[in-house]
Amino acid sequence: MTYWPRALLQIVNLATFAIIVRLSMIGVDLQNPKIGPIRTTLIRAAGKPIVRLQCLLAGVYSFKVEYVSTDEGDYRKWLGPDWKPEFEGASTLVSNHVCHMDILLAMSVFFPSFISKESVRNIPFVGYIAVAIDCQFTDWAGGKDARQATAAAMQER
Repeated sequence: MTYWPRALLQIVNLATFAIIVRLSMIGVDLQNPKIGPIRTTLIRAAGKPIVRLQCLLAGVYSFKVEYVSTDEGDYRKWLGPDWKPEFEGASTLVSNHVCHMDILLAMSVFFPSFISKESVRNIPFVGYIAVAIDCQFTDWAGGKDARQATAAAMQER
């Protein structure tokens, strides 16, 4: 498939997800969203297959996720030699992305919230999705106070 049909399908796919998100957020204040667990579950259930389709349309057919441990959480000394750690999802995923595909790949596996610059809230389609997945918006140019506010908001979560 050539570039333009895939690009058009990506835009339609993104718009479809934005419409699903917007419909699921009827009655929610977008500037101060409080999204309940049912809405969050619906958005994630719709989002994962849509994001995976977006990756396929972009030409990413497969990728490998590796879990890296620093062995700081080895509790065999107290829980016995047969104990093995189980990954149930990270409380924090630290990553610096290179392009928009990194965000899509993270969403297709973990569907996390992100720290994002404030201007993302105003991007058509993407802004609704960012609010719906509970992004923490911050002003990157705001200086030390903005960084401290972002750190405090992260600690609250």
